[in-house]
Amino acid sequence: MFSQSEAVIGKDLKFAGRDVKFVSQGKVKVDCEFEGDVTGTEVRWYRPPYGVLTTEALVAAHAAGLRTVLWSAWGRDWERAATPESVAHRVASALRPGGTVLLHDTDRTSAPGSWRATLAASGLLLADWADRGYDVGPLRDHRPF
Repeated sequence: MFSQSEAVIGKDLKFAGRDVKFVSQGKVKVDCEFEGDVTGTEVRWYRPPYGVLTTEALVAAHAAGLRTVLWSAWGRDWERAATPESVAHRVASALRPGGTVLLHDTDRTSAPGSWRATLAASGLLLADWADRGYDVGPLRDHRPF
């Protein structure tokens, strides 16, 4: 069981296409197989693009054996003006016990170089949470409310 001060961060999230109208069972299956082949790990999570839940996408994720996950705090780290401090502040302001943080480790669909702010903000956040005695764990340990 998670303590009141526990937060969860997830790295193993699934992005199954930019246009939510075209998320299909076939697309999710192909994406999962490709990502599994590349990383050597099984994909277990589906993060809907932009957080938009559609019936088709939810059915596709379920058919692929994926658990759908959303986030409760984000850093808007994809924005051109994002800095490590702005990302960390936005996350810290929104995060509550048991929350899930959304950060991006690539700038494929965001401002060039934005991943650098994310990386630096991650260090700031983890240091702050350690100082506060928060328990932080991987998404696989997340318990839904």
